[in-house]
Amino acid sequence: MKKKYYIDALNKSTYGVKYYDACSKPHSDAEKIAYRLGFEPKYLYGCRLSKLGKPIWKKVLLHAYNLCWQAYVLWQAHKLNSIKDSYIFLQYGFSTEAMFSVIKKLKRNGNRIILLIHDFDTFRVASEGSSTSKTYRDKIIRNEKKLIESVDVAIVHSKPMEERLRNIGYKKDIVILEFFDYLNDYKQEESATDIQNNIDIVFAGNLDKSEFVRMLHNMAPVPGTRYFLYGKYSGELITNDNVIYKGVFQNDDIEGIEGTWGLVWDGDSTDTCAGNFGEYLKINAPFKLSLYLAKGLPVIVWKESAMAYYVEKYQLGITVNSLNDIAPTIRALSDNQLKAIKENIALYSQKVKEGAQLREALIQALRE
Repeated sequence: MKKKYYIDALNKSTYGVKYYDACSKPHSDAEKIAYRLGFEPKYLYGCRLSKLGKPIWKKVLLHAYNLCWQAYVLWQAHKLNSIKDSYIFLQYGFSTEAMFSVIKKLKRNGNRIILLIHDFDTFRVASEGSSTSKTYRDKIIRNEKKLIESVDVAIVHSKPMEERLRNIGYKKDIVILEFFDYLNDYKQEESATDIQNNIDIVFAGNLDKSEFVRMLHNMAPVPGTRYFLYGKYSGELITNDNVIYKGVFQNDDIEGIEGTWGLVWDGDSTDTCAGNFGEYLKINAPFKLSLYLAKGLPVIVWKESAMAYYVEKYQLGITVNSLNDIAPTIRALSDNQLKAIKENIALYSQKVKEGAQLREALIQALRE
């Protein structure tokens, strides 16, 4: 039987940090799930710095540090020489140049490479990068194409993401994750709250990035409908009786989140998720959806997003074209539809908290 290894490049500068955003949790949860499946961890230690401010000299220093980190990761890769004819699980989370060199070394020894994609910048610069220079965009696309062609199995978010990979020439195996896990021991207590008439909509995330939250106060009030906003922000955030800022929470401490529905939305409009952010939602599995499931909240997603297919398939909430459609859509649900949504949320809440999504994807990826 082939051995199984999980290989990662750790960033020592983040040790001991408490996270109030979702940047680290998908990565660490995937590592834990792989460990439970019997993947032996191998770490290539680095000490990358991620932010040093905007002045030019700080950017130069950042670039120098990151180059040193990449070089150190490659030097540490000598630890991998003894790994042969095995399954290797990697997460796309460190530089393409260093990662490609590590994979190349592993492939020479007959190993089968399984890559979990969190974000694929080739698609992000096409969707979100209108201001990205052509030179930088071409470099990203070139590097990521070389990287993806070097692996044997790619675990992707959705069917549309699979199609995008095929369109750029990836011909090997693909496994669809559907949505991410959210490991947590939170136990949902049965609530008597009427979620059809008490529509308290949770939105958790980067409030600076999510421009639409600054327009919520302009929406016509709907009786029984409120927005609860969670996350850090640095700009102006106008609140009122229907738009309430609830602060921040650690990503493993979700018990205190208030609300009855979870919203997945992006962009600068309450009417649609158009433009660059909308394009990325058409292939992406936002981690906030997994947070809502873990919390036991039915979800609200944009009808044209990749997640709309799974929300409808598994009856996990509702899909809408506009935020104005939320209350009418929820209140039009039949008793049977509400019952099915509640039952399926309970089922998938347990699944994501236990890591079932990635576990099943990895088991599928291990089949040759």
